[in-house]
Amino acid sequence: MSTSRQTHYLDRLKETNIELELLEKQAAQIRWSRISLFILFGVGVWQYFSQETQWILYASLTFLAVFFFLIRLSSQKAKKIRRCMASVKVFERELKALKFDMSSEPSGKEFHDPNHAFSADLDLFGERSIYQYLNRSASIQGKRLLAHELKLGHRTPDEIEARQKAVIELSQIEVWREEFMTSGMLSESHEEEEAKLETWVESPFTGYSGIFYSTMLKVLPLVSLCCLVLVFLDRMPFNWFLLYILLPSLVAGSSAKLLNEEASHISGSKESLEKYSGLLQMIESRPFTSEFLSESQRKLVGPTGTAQESFRELMRIVEGLDNRLNAVGWLMLNVFLLWDVRYGIRLRKWKEENKKVLSQWFEVIAEFELINSMATMTYNRPKLNFPKANDDNTGVKARTMGHLLLNPKERVDNDFIVDGERFFILTGANMAGKSTFLRALGTNWVLASMGSPVCAESFDWTPSPLFSSMRTSDSLADHESYFFAELKRLKFLIDETEKGNLFIILDEILKGTNSEDKARGSKLFVEKLLERDVKGIIATHDLSLCTLSEEYPKAVRNLSFEVEFTEDDLSFDYKLREGVCKNMNASFLLEKMGLINKSS
Repeated sequence: MSTSRQTHYLDRLKETNIELELLEKQAAQIRWSRISLFILFGVGVWQYFSQETQWILYASLTFLAVFFFLIRLSSQKAKKIRRCMASVKVFERELKALKFDMSSEPSGKEFHDPNHAFSADLDLFGERSIYQYLNRSASIQGKRLLAHELKLGHRTPDEIEARQKAVIELSQIEVWREEFMTSGMLSESHEEEEAKLETWVESPFTGYSGIFYSTMLKVLPLVSLCCLVLVFLDRMPFNWFLLYILLPSLVAGSSAKLLNEEASHISGSKESLEKYSGLLQMIESRPFTSEFLSESQRKLVGPTGTAQESFRELMRIVEGLDNRLNAVGWLMLNVFLLWDVRYGIRLRKWKEENKKVLSQWFEVIAEFELINSMATMTYNRPKLNFPKANDDNTGVKARTMGHLLLNPKERVDNDFIVDGERFFILTGANMAGKSTFLRALGTNWVLASMGSPVCAESFDWTPSPLFSSMRTSDSLADHESYFFAELKRLKFLIDETEKGNLFIILDEILKGTNSEDKARGSKLFVEKLLERDVKGIIATHDLSLCTLSEEYPKAVRNLSFEVEFTEDDLSFDYKLREGVCKNMNASFLLEKMGLINKSS
């Protein structure tokens, strides 16, 4: 754990909790003040009608004015309280992340794909997964983009370098990143939230269209005001005014049903709109130096202004539509302001102007959330390093490489250098570290391809597609045996090799057949791979496969993990060695657990 990072988050958490406590006290005081003012207003009105004293009326109206002011102030305090509470969640989450505890975060299990080329083998999704540890996205599209990038597995060196610069830039602006994550925490994203808004904005609103309504919007509010003045001056009978009210009511009500349908689609999205507006405002307001972030930022200019301004306008429209929900309010607003026509025209104009750019704005938010996820990990883990991508087709040269999700205090790191070899045969006893090493290699490969730092002192590699086969399982539902499932996976691999420049990670292939058949089949399969434009590593307990290094000395190399025996125990150092494993431990473990008799 980084002590300086922990101190930073603890200090920020303490400051935020102090601010939250003060805001809650102020909010409580405002609530009691509002209650007191409302009671005083009621008493004042009662006293005025009892005594008809003018100053009591003025005092009562003052109480009422202050009451409405406090309602607005209360709303502002509530927003600040919500933001503080969101900040508390951010700092508490990062403190847990420093302890490698992200168990309360979304696991991304919905993105799990057992038929993917490598994701199911490398624990990219699910509990204690790379996704769960890395994800800082608040939007659904941001979560999907992160999952897509984890599954993609490779990009060009130029793309990777551009992303690395963006990640480094965001990792160095702590307060901005934390505020960005806080904005995302303001409301919970639902599965179809963004898609619902995109569908809504693309559906045309035909209400209140045409010159008639635009003319009425200019004329009727003025006529209504004049009529009201004439009534107060006794120049117009009140009954005539009541009759006149029918005119603006009919004009406003002509498309009220259509407007109500529009309002029903977005009225429940105010908190989400506030969240998106906040995220967009943060992206727009800060100058960025990296080309990736600057290019994404430039996408936020719409036909009539910035994305954040457009979202603010939509929020004002939603609030305006909510103000007309009761019958008395609807009547008063439409008689004097032709409210439905006014907001119907604004709504139609907003949809027409923004229907082609809304999805692009969500994409920009998702791109920033992706970079922010990697940047937050970069900040939290200062000992991670950025890899170097090249295009010389050398494979990978990793020094002091470990698994990202293992605590550095317990983790054992290893070097893995490809120096002209095509394939590595990895042997070792049970529990010696073979599978962990393979997953460390695979996950670092995926992270490097995203533009993320990796868990290694250095990681120079040629970006290329990745394939793994480590967790094949049978299927009763599909009437598949384990061996047939293995064959299907290997057929998938062979098909992928047709694309060329593939890096392969295999763990104990052909487990579903007998030892002699397995040894012969595994050897022939590796020889077939050697004919293709691929590189890779295969872990096996079958020592006969190691003879391939004698037949192909320049192409195949043996590596191993060893186990040391004592009188009653065994020990592992989890260090990668040259050559073939000399000690196996299955019989020892069976004896120790009493599953077989102790041999002489």
